[in-house]
Amino acid sequence: MVKQLPENDNSKLFVLKMRSLNRSRLGRQIVKLALCFLLGILILLIPGLQLQLTAVPSQAIVEQNTATTEQGIPNRQELESFMDEFFAEQMEELHVPGATVALVKDGEVFFTKGYGYADIDKQMAVTPDQTVFRVGSVSKLFTATAIMQLVDRGLLNVEDDVNKYLQDFQIESTYPDPIRVRHLLTHTSGFSQHYIGIAARSEAERLSLAEYVEEYQPPRVRPAGELYSYSTYDSDLAGYIVEVVSGVSYEEYVTQNILQPLDMQRSTFSQTLPEQLATNLATGYEYEDDSYETTPYLYLNIVPAGGMSTTATDMTHFMLAHLQNGRYGEQRILSEKSAQEMRQQQFTDHPKLPGIGYAFHERFKNRQRILAHSAIFLGYTGLLSLIPDQDLGLFIAYNKFDPKFHERLTSQFLDRFYPVAEAEVPQPLANHHNRLRLFTGTYRDFEYPEHTIAKISSLFNHVSVNAKDDGTLEVHFPEGFFATIPPQDNFVRLLEVEPLIFYRYNDDDFVVFEQSDRGNITHMYHPLDLGPAGFEKLPWYETTYFHIPLAIFFLIAFLSAIWVGIRNIIQRRSQSAQQHKPMASWAWLVAGLVSLLYLVFPISMGLALLLNEPTDLIYGVPLIMVALLWIPIVAALISILLPIFAVLVWQKQYWSWWGRLHYSIITVAILGFIPFLDYWNLLGFRF
Repeated sequence: MVKQLPENDNSKLFVLKMRSLNRSRLGRQIVKLALCFLLGILILLIPGLQLQLTAVPSQAIVEQNTATTEQGIPNRQELESFMDEFFAEQMEELHVPGATVALVKDGEVFFTKGYGYADIDKQMAVTPDQTVFRVGSVSKLFTATAIMQLVDRGLLNVEDDVNKYLQDFQIESTYPDPIRVRHLLTHTSGFSQHYIGIAARSEAERLSLAEYVEEYQPPRVRPAGELYSYSTYDSDLAGYIVEVVSGVSYEEYVTQNILQPLDMQRSTFSQTLPEQLATNLATGYEYEDDSYETTPYLYLNIVPAGGMSTTATDMTHFMLAHLQNGRYGEQRILSEKSAQEMRQQQFTDHPKLPGIGYAFHERFKNRQRILAHSAIFLGYTGLLSLIPDQDLGLFIAYNKFDPKFHERLTSQFLDRFYPVAEAEVPQPLANHHNRLRLFTGTYRDFEYPEHTIAKISSLFNHVSVNAKDDGTLEVHFPEGFFATIPPQDNFVRLLEVEPLIFYRYNDDDFVVFEQSDRGNITHMYHPLDLGPAGFEKLPWYETTYFHIPLAIFFLIAFLSAIWVGIRNIIQRRSQSAQQHKPMASWAWLVAGLVSLLYLVFPISMGLALLLNEPTDLIYGVPLIMVALLWIPIVAALISILLPIFAVLVWQKQYWSWWGRLHYSIITVAILGFIPFLDYWNLLGFRF
């Protein structure tokens, strides 16, 4: 439904990516997947908001005490002035309908406020203690907290093999070392990504957590504990372990052991919200073609990874508990030891780089160590950040997908209240100019669904690294990559200051490369604003520079086979019985038929995605797409005849020399298309 914003002459004007799928970690990837199916396989495999919202009077909770803080924020009034100015400017520029913010400091709620609309049509204002937002992956912090509670009670050990707690299925022993519980809390399990089937259209269709983790278990693609790769499945499996160990559902456990002790009365993991919360749920929006459109309500199968709904005021209780080592008022949800372990760095790809605690991602801005988790959801975005050294927590949520909004808030907040002098650029490594070509090439982010038809979305995770004449490297990201590249631009400049360690000009940080025993660069560890990020250097045959011309070759070959096949049918009708050579005609007819099937397949898949809602893959693969996946299987089986025909036409000297060569090239293209489809998981039913 397209919605226009009301006007209010008595107020200031407010207006407003995920990943990843919309442009969230869900919507963006799905839209890209649809485009790839239609354009990518068919031809190239190329990867590639001005309404004004008037603010309504909103509720602010600002304590009357104006005592000056000791750690950078002079008083609450100055903080409110900063927030008002920021939200007025950024909501208009980024087309954000409504938002809420909360800050805790020195053991108390320092500031909360709402801005704009929770619902545009109803002109319902955002209020920090009433308006409910879906906060997506911030849910993972509650899952990790629940695991550590069970550790405190002696019911679980983070060093245990996860198979110890799995009842109806087991994780395959793909590698010698098992996946341990701590690997689930640090996104180092080694599982591939999985995007399909994470939600349902209704509560009745929703899978139980036990059903989901068994049915949608992704394969292990690397040893546990080796590399960081963000995974929703890790948190879902951790949530299932909470169910097994506690004997109650995940939702019930978290409610009884976290939400209730923290007096989070307007928070829930239920996918069907209680009536008192549903009436205050902020509507999720997208902004396209100068208008706001509502997003569908998702009933998640991945509740421990993203199923929470909450208010800003409730989230202040959670932040205070973690800043105070597990204590909130008279309640304690964690032992001091477990709370500290959650905040300690538990894994990093390199000592020079930020890492991850138990679910908390490390970030370093203005020389402050920040522990954070983003809130990425269809129609919603936000961020929870803790700065333990300042005893400070900041939470923001808003009802549109656009991570730029909360990243700008973080940066401007730190620049205003915790400024630092501009850092000096380190001295470059001697002879660094001559080493640049060692690092150049194409890299792919680890976080892609390697085992399903969604693998084609990995084309949007390709990053190019180029050498510059001034002795630096330039890293180019695709438009909107993870929505939050460290700089505002789509490229980053790097200078090698130690062997394999590069200074990142854009934000006074570092990027680290990894080298094999043979001297080849294998990985690039390049932290993003959402947390650690790793990229693998691709061999030439996995880059788009290879797949683009290869796809063009297939297209030309298939079209030429179809054209010759049609021409043979026409000529056959005008030939006499003596002239007619049945085997020669059949050779071209089979080649033309297979080529036609191979062209019809990607076109049909693209149309199936476009005719359905792009978000349909969230719910699973539509039946029409399942049926279409039979096309390449049938075509591949028929293709077996082509090399037989190719041998016979050369033996019997059919056609001219060029005609026989043409047929041989067509045969090579058709047979070569089979491993091409298999590479992209399009040969068979890989969901």
